[in-house]
Formats: sequence, C-alpha cells, structure tokens
Amino acid sequence: MSTATATTRTPAPAVRRGPVVAVVAVAAGVVLGALDLAGQLALPYPWANLANSAALWAVAAFGLARWVRAGAVRCMVAGTVLLVVAVPVYYLAAALVLHDEVGNAVSAVGLAWTASGVLAGCVFGLAGHLRAVRPPFLAALGVALPSAVLLAEAAQRALRPHRGWDDDAWTAVIQVALAVVLVAAAGRGLRGRALAAALAVPLAAFGWVAFRVAGFA
Repeated sequence: MSTATATTRTPAPAVRRGPVVAVVAVAAGVVLGALDLAGQLALPYPWANLANSAALWAVAAFGLARWVRAGAVRCMVAGTVLLVVAVPVYYLAAALVLHDEVGNAVSAVGLAWTASGVLAGCVFGLAGHLRAVRPPFLAALGVALPSAVLLAEAAQRALRPHRGWDDDAWTAVIQVALAVVLVAAAGRGLRGRALAAALAVPLAAFGWVAFRVAGFA
C-alpha cells in the first residue's frame, strides 16, 4: 500500500493592476508630502530631521515598488509618481500652514527637488523590483540600494562639524540603525542579507559623493 504525498506550493503574490498602482502612488505621494512638513513641525529633534530626509523619501519609493510586485517599468513609474507628487504637496502644505509662497513649488529649488524625485523614483523603484527577482545578487542589490542611501545620508550628517552629540549626530545614528533594520527585514536569507550589507558599503560611499555633488553637504 503506497501513500501519495501532496506538495503544497505557496501562491505567488498578486501583481497589482495598473489603475490601482496609479491611485495608490498618487495617494501615497500626497501623504508623504504632507507628513514631511507635519513631522518637521510636530516631532522633537533629532526625529524631525528624519521627516525631511531625502534618504527616507527614497526608501518610501522602494517600499511602494515592493508593494507593486510588477515589472521593472511599473515599479519605476510608481516610485517616480510617489516622489514627484510629494514635492508640490509639501510646498502646498507649507503655504497653507506656514504661509510660504505657493510658487516655491516651481522655483529653482522646487524644480530641483522634482528632478531629484524622478531620478530617485526610478532608481529605488527599480530596487524594489530587483528585491523580488530570483538571482540572489540582484535581489541583494535591490536591498542594498535603499540601505546605502540611508548610510550615505548618515555619513553626510556625521562628517559635518559638531559640538558634541548634537541633533545631526543622533540623526546619523538613527539612520545607520534603520539601514541595518532594512537589510535584516528585506534581505533574503542569511547569505542574501550578508551580500546586501557588503554591497551597501561601496554604494553608500558613491551615494555620499553624489550628495556632495548635488549640494547636500
């Protein structure tokens, strides 16, 4: 008498449909832009620094792309829409709450942030897609990219002149901790996490140089 052993396969996560992705990306951009200003006004330092962190905006694009679970292009578009929408929403919120000029959204600085949002949305949207692919190196690279941008911004803050442990120094510590948590949470297995951590270090160095070139120093 023989018994058949049935193997159960875990179903693949559902791919989000285009219209759903579009609505969620726009809504998330509105929330991100509004929360950025709210966090700066309501949170104590050093936490308020995180509300206006370019690195955390990049991580948000990565997180949205992970949720999208679709092809590279759709993930990149979703990340870009998220960040591009968040920029004018932030300036609109600042106009409503702080009585800033609404035109700041289309000023040179505002347009520079929008352009940065396009670039970051593509890069970190792609990173969210890579995390889901099968090759271990690409999956680790997908995790390393958002971790690296946190480390790069932490290095940028840490290397500024300090008077003891000021807010920038503590923000840098928090960002390093967030980078470690991200690798641990999003990495695929022990080897995948180790590879992601190893890749994040040189990528962070590149990111730090990019911050310097972009004038974030």
